[in-house]
Amino acid sequence: NVTALNTINLPAGLSLTPGQTVSFPVTLANPASATTTITLNNANTNLVTLSSTPVTINAGATAPTTQPTITGVASG
Repeated sequence: NVTALNTINLPAGLSLTPGQTVSFPVTLANPASATTTITLNNANTNLVTLSSTPVTINAGATAPTTQPTITGVASG
């Protein structure tokens, strides 16, 4: 069996101020063939926080029902 991989698209170059919350859209290039779980990691929670991880994308969809958000904590 050969399993085709799907591309995960994440935003780049976001700029936030402390206290500001914005959507962090996670999408797949192609519809998920099965329910897909994506775990997001944050290397520096002193600068930003993520609203939810993991993110679940249902079979047949290219995006989760609710997109995660990120919130600025401090300048850096």
